[in-house]
Amino acid sequence: MSLHLLPHGKIEAAFNRLHAQGTDRTLPIERRQRSMLIQLLDYVETTWIDSTNWSPKDWSVYMQKVISVSHFVISNLSHHVSCVNYLMYL
Repeated sequence: MSLHLLPHGKIEAAFNRLHAQGTDRTLPIERRQRSMLIQLLDYVETTWIDSTNWSPKDWSVYMQKVISVSHFVISNLSHHVSCVNYLMYL
């Protein structure tokens, strides 16, 4: 889910559409998969959408400036250089 990329005022409606589609009994998915999907949707709803700790306004990153920081790690043993990119929303 990429709900955090939406404007905060549209997150709840988009989630409700996803929830309705995910709990639609006519979808041809197995009972175990449906159960896991419903658990995920319930978690997102209680932890992120209807939370008393933060609202979608707090975690939406819509139109926020993004910087990419490359972090290089050099191993002295193998002389191998690896790059890890981090995205930070300001």
